[in-house]
Amino acid sequence: EEAFERLALENVGKADNENHDLALFYLERRADPSRALSIAKLEATRRLDVHTLDRLALALLANGEQRQARRLMKRLIKTGTRDPLIATHAVAMGLSTLR
Repeated sequence: EEAFERLALENVGKADNENHDLALFYLERRADPSRALSIAKLEATRRLDVHTLDRLALALLANGEQRQARRLMKRLIKTGTRDPLIATHAVAMGLSTLR
């Protein structure tokens, strides 16, 4: 985990990065939600794909921004994504993945 964190942090500002995984790492393994949010917001300035927005929604939720997180997750569900991880996150927020 330390090697992953070190290498991922070196790439945070680069176009080719591990920011999706790093945000989850700070939410699930290191319990640093503010750092996860910072990374997710940075990535969302470059990309607006479902995986980036999923990590942003999770980070918002972990930082007490429940309304904003749920609103963003609802947008993701409406895209029709069938990604099982995103579906799991949506259900954890109390949202149905059925459209």
